[in-house]
Amino acid sequence: MWRTRGRWNAVGVLLLGPALGSGCGEPAPSEPADGGLLARIQSSHYQTWGRPPGWEQRKVGIALHGDAVDIFFNSEMEQALKSPGLSEWPVGSMLVKDGYRSSVRTLTAVLEKREQGWVFAEYGASWEQKAFGQPEPCVGCHRDAVDSVYSVALP
Repeated sequence: MWRTRGRWNAVGVLLLGPALGSGCGEPAPSEPADGGLLARIQSSHYQTWGRPPGWEQRKVGIALHGDAVDIFFNSEMEQALKSPGLSEWPVGSMLVKDGYRSSVRTLTAVLEKREQGWVFAEYGASWEQKAFGQPEPCVGCHRDAVDSVYSVALP
């Protein structure tokens, strides 16, 4: 669980981290570097997904992500939040965060739980991939409360 400015919440911080450098090897020629993650979130219309508790609408942001952010989570994560005694997010869990500056989307960040663990991707205003790899820098930044949003490890 994580805390924002004195309140404990369940999910949102998982998408509130700085961009990472590339963390994976060279993709196969026909495979995007993110393994198709962007195509999957776009085709599923992620902006219609559920929202974490405390993030039911766009909120003012104070981090590098913009002056406002929207956060969405998929049905796997939504169901997991309803499960008593959650100790690990199920494979397939996804969070997506859109960052805005002056009401214009400038970035989209994604966390996805895969068999081998969590992966992070970040895309710019034109959907160009900015980063892909492990989410530790995100969690580390928020664990230290650089932007007043606290987090713990991703189970």
